[in-house]
Amino acid sequence: MRGVISRLIFGQAKSRVVLGQPSQVIELQGIVRHSAVAAEVERVFQKEFSDFLPSRVVVKDPESLLLFDFVARYVDIVARYVIGVAAALSSGLTYAEQLLLDSLAKLDAIGGSGQQFVELRSKVLARLGEVF
Repeated sequence: MRGVISRLIFGQAKSRVVLGQPSQVIELQGIVRHSAVAAEVERVFQKEFSDFLPSRVVVKDPESLLLFDFVARYVDIVARYVIGVAAALSSGLTYAEQLLLDSLAKLDAIGGSGQQFVELRSKVLARLGEVF
């Protein structure tokens, strides 16, 4: 099943002065290719991907290492979720379950309580329910 799904997360990081402070600006984009699905299913899938993958992150230099690590972990969780959903759409239910369970475990390990984390966790649980 892994060969049926193509995925790519890419972007760039730039050094900029933001509000008078030296900062790193990270811009991310993602593409996932999976089996053909109905147009409405594709629209919902694309919206979820764009809602959860941060498109732009500004990191002020003094907080760089900690925030870069956090962003990397969050992008990993989102990637596992999105690829898991793509696998489910492509009938790879075992692979989908594995990735969604990984996403849930990583979310719980971070223990984030922000709205984005709560919404992502809710979506992961809903998708797991669909896979079972």
